[in-house]
Amino acid sequence: MATADMSSRALVTGATSGIGRAFAVELARRGHALVLVARDEARLRQLAGELPGGPHEILIADLADEHGCGQVELRLERDQDAVDLLVNAAGLGTSGGYPDVDLEQEESQLSVNVTAVLRLGWAAARAMRRRRRGAIVNIASTAAIWSVGTYAASKAWVVKATQGLAVSLAGDPVAVLCVIPGFTRTEFHSRSGVDNSGVSSWLWLSPESVVRDALNALAAGRTECVPGRQYRILVPIARLLPTGARKALLRQLAPLRPARD
Repeated sequence: MATADMSSRALVTGATSGIGRAFAVELARRGHALVLVARDEARLRQLAGELPGGPHEILIADLADEHGCGQVELRLERDQDAVDLLVNAAGLGTSGGYPDVDLEQEESQLSVNVTAVLRLGWAAARAMRRRRRGAIVNIASTAAIWSVGTYAASKAWVVKATQGLAVSLAGDPVAVLCVIPGFTRTEFHSRSGVDNSGVSSWLWLSPESVVRDALNALAAGRTECVPGRQYRILVPIARLLPTGARKALLRQLAPLRPARD
């Protein structure tokens, strides 16, 4: 099992908000040069200017778009100013269930949550293996454990694919980590059009605590991290429950509904 050599240059997707932004801030504080990836140029430039160190690189790309994803792949493959740490933190959700949401929204969600993780992880893993150094961090969700629907399915794919990547790279000096956070105070639910006001207060994590736990796990050579003591208790329990009981537990602790306009 590879242990993480906390690298000099990190590429973070979804860098302008939530867990991605928290990764960018913490990695910059630790002295990393950054490649910041997101769709919003103004927010990217503002973030790059606020972070310590630098100058930090920005890459304006929509990961739901094939061209945008391809731009990031090319950056990961480049040997000049090589990226040694990839953090796949970009993610999308929807406000309703399948098949009630527009198909275009579902396809965009899967493009960002699955296809981009697949393509960027593929490019990074091959480049890092060639260079004999690196680390890949994929952000999943406890929705993969205790929820259903296309968002949960996309995050279950991230969990299983990351586990497989860790096995494939076990003989190489490339670390792989899957982070499985629970409810985290970010823009995610509001952007997805979801009312999260019913979520029990003790379930909430901060993006900063998720990142601290993740980087500690990466440095320790672990391949999975469930941030937060409450989730380290809940997740093993949820994994043992049948589907109906898991759904009932989620409805009790964290009822979600479409936000009203």
